[in-house]
Amino acid sequence: MHMGFKSSYKPGQSSSQAYTVAIENMTKERYIIGLAVENKLCWTEAWLRNRGFDVLCPGGHVDCTANIPYLQPHSERRMAYKIAEDLSLEDFWIRTVTTDGDSKIYLGLQDFYEKLSQAWHVSHQQDPYHLGSRQEKKARTAQFSTEFLPDHLQSKEARQRALAAVSKDIRARSSAIIEELTRLGNGDIVKMLQKLPSVRAATILCYSGNCSVCPKESLVCSGVSEGCWWVKSAYLPTHGISRLKMNRNDISIMEVILQMRLSEMAVASVSSNTSTQKAEAFNRAVVSTLNKETNFSRNFGGRLAAQVHNSNNTISTSVKQKLHCISGTTLSETSSHHLDQISKSANYHKTFKNTGAYKKKRIANRARLEFEHHLLRSKDSEEADYIKGQADEQWHTYASPKAQAPKRKSESGYVTPKVLKIKRTK
Repeated sequence: MHMGFKSSYKPGQSSSQAYTVAIENMTKERYIIGLAVENKLCWTEAWLRNRGFDVLCPGGHVDCTANIPYLQPHSERRMAYKIAEDLSLEDFWIRTVTTDGDSKIYLGLQDFYEKLSQAWHVSHQQDPYHLGSRQEKKARTAQFSTEFLPDHLQSKEARQRALAAVSKDIRARSSAIIEELTRLGNGDIVKMLQKLPSVRAATILCYSGNCSVCPKESLVCSGVSEGCWWVKSAYLPTHGISRLKMNRNDISIMEVILQMRLSEMAVASVSSNTSTQKAEAFNRAVVSTLNKETNFSRNFGGRLAAQVHNSNNTISTSVKQKLHCISGTTLSETSSHHLDQISKSANYHKTFKNTGAYKKKRIANRARLEFEHHLLRSKDSEEADYIKGQADEQWHTYASPKAQAPKRKSESGYVTPKVLKIKRTK
């Protein structure tokens, strides 16, 4: 959904057009089954107002393209209500909805079903990728003790990079634990919720360097050889971290971070094994037809509908059906064969990216890049070209007699540049 929340040069939201899509999770195709559009733009209104006519959209004239007032903010809740209403006309009712953490779509669905005479409850599920991002951010900004990391990672820059690696590792380990719980529960992760307290305790002990209970409780660490998490981790070995020295406060912080993904409530919120990744992919595809630098006041909804048709069908099927509906003709045999080949290639790459071999290769490549990036950042490099606050007063000796000239790096170390004093003569 394209939406801006504020603007620096006009009142209200910066966005003038927005949309919300509903994608089913019952089939592997992930079809788009609902679309709601909010449009504040109307070319006819702008044309008439520039000529002195008092016109107010929406509905101020014939063929108005705007459906909400210009200063009214976009609302995910309102668009979700519209989607639920449209689906109900075809006798489709939503039982479970998966959104990111800050979305109000769930409330819009509840608003619609609460007005019906028949009681209906919508289960709200969280997107595991957004939940993982929140956990990683929480771990990155946590106030761990100075002894938390090994001695060779005590400098400010090394500590920041190491904490970033630890936060990524916590996220990766939490995801691996959830996958293992799903496998042990034969697809029903709710059956395995009673294991979570012991799993969190074993994880904290493992991070402390004690793998004695890992084979029975940790689910992802065998404690020995290649099955040990310290060997499998793509982030910790890169920074030379073999254990984390945690005091009581660090243990409390780690427990809170793990509970963001591994508490009973958090695991139950992702038990449907659904995500918003198809919606994110659709948003990226929409940019190709609805770039943000151009306003499509008249055909905004039509371009969206065309992209929905492309997403729900293969490239070949979509082009052929559109051509037949517009012109009533069909493609030549050569053109049709070329389109079929494009669709076959796209479907092959889409299927291959879901295979286990591709996912393992991607994880290995990520570990390699993390290691190479760490080596590059660890080397002594020259001073960065970008320095924050270069326009501030202390960077200019002519701005104020009290201004402090910045220190510049020389071959022998850091020195303060000399400031020439010019004596005025009559």
